[in-house]
Amino acid sequence: MAGRPEDQFSDMVVKYKGIIKSICLVYYHDHEERKDAQQDVLVQLWKAFPTFRNESKISTWIYRVTLNTILAKVRQDRREILRAPRVEIQETHLQMHPFSDDHLQLLRRCIDTLGTDEKAMVILYLEGYSNKEIGEMLSLSETNIGTKMHRIRERLRQIFKAAQHEY
Repeated sequence: MAGRPEDQFSDMVVKYKGIIKSICLVYYHDHEERKDAQQDVLVQLWKAFPTFRNESKISTWIYRVTLNTILAKVRQDRREILRAPRVEIQETHLQMHPFSDDHLQLLRRCIDTLGTDEKAMVILYLEGYSNKEIGEMLSLSETNIGTKMHRIRERLRQIFKAAQHEY
């Protein structure tokens, strides 16, 4: 990448904004919370940008920074909820878009039932990353990712099937 760092960063964000949006969408269903999360990710990417050494693909690096930022934010949000004065906490659900595919909405709701790390693996898988690449991003072995993904797929099949019968 040649040119001013600001221009390089801007070009990178435009090119890979889909990665950032995908991860934020999975972890934050409320529009405002999602926008805040995206801003947090951009701040972290900007801070880390000078340290990018081209040892991995830039998309892998962006995924890693984005995912680590979101996972840290999710943990922080949970701690804040636990410390908050006792108030009624409403359960969040995926926003239903009026013209979206029913199966896609159902799949999103099923993915929403997964744990934090499992969601990360599913999103990386759906983005087309190999088990090896996912393992590198999450600091797990390729075999471990393969085993976990198999279990996740089986659980999602069961959840999806049960959810379809509810409709």
